[in-house]
Amino acid sequence: MSGPGLSRSRPIVTSLVVLLAASGCSVAGADPVGGGPGTLRIVLPEEPPTLEPCDASLTATGRVTRANITEALTEREPSTGGLEPALATKWTRTSATSWTFTLRRGVTFHDGSPFTAAAAAFSVKRATDSAIDCNVDGYIFADSEVTATPVDDTTLRVTTSKPDPILPLRLSFVEIVPAGTDPDSRVREPVGTGPYRIDEWNQGRYLRLKRFPGYWGKTPDFSAATYVWRAEGSVRAAMVTNNEADVAIGSPPRTGRATGRSSSPPTRSRTCGSTPPSRPWTTSGSAGPSTTPSTARG
Repeated sequence: MSGPGLSRSRPIVTSLVVLLAASGCSVAGADPVGGGPGTLRIVLPEEPPTLEPCDASLTATGRVTRANITEALTEREPSTGGLEPALATKWTRTSATSWTFTLRRGVTFHDGSPFTAAAAAFSVKRATDSAIDCNVDGYIFADSEVTATPVDDTTLRVTTSKPDPILPLRLSFVEIVPAGTDPDSRVREPVGTGPYRIDEWNQGRYLRLKRFPGYWGKTPDFSAATYVWRAEGSVRAAMVTNNEADVAIGSPPRTGRATGRSSSPPTRSRTCGSTPPSRPWTTSGSAGPSTTPSTARG
């Protein structure tokens, strides 16, 4: 897929910080999963089929992983359509088929390993030229051959087989992982550089994320996130109405695209049933549990 319409859908994927909260709260039809103060509950239409970063182009996967667990070199600004720095701070087209990316310093992965150009080059190759058959390869790079080469720890050179003026946009779909990630098989629990790391994935029941204390950007508002899933939109909406969830994804409201229980002021110390700060609670789009990139990256 290429052209001006190429979109990573960042305003949908990263518009919510999704955390399950409040001691003593439970989600209808599931075992209670308490998160304690500072967490937010979100209910999805379906469980993610995978959390493999190179499959983040799948909506059910990307709404959880993108800009939450893993990050890309670049990000698209939803209000303007322009491209913004993420793990790359700037990029320059040095020839018709070559780009140079300057990478952010002082970034670490959740496993403690440093983010370097070698990790970025590995991630590009793993996503676009491996036996994994990544979704992003066929979806974004089907008509483009890409080679990434580390120049030094903070400089990455990316070349293409033919001129590609939107390469930085394409690379916003490549989630960066450590060079130690399995190069030939999908991973169940990815390691990234994002503001949240996986705490526990109990398949069929819930997925919980926790704030990553070593995050390079602004500390996100919420300390943890728990997702549950219910197929029926009416059930998801009712869970919000009944204070069993803070955010419901894919539940069409009666009017407009988003509804909420109330518009109470932001607060970081919440109890069961209180509203999270300044977010759409019921939405027909997809979303993920992080602050918006503009907030998180500071």
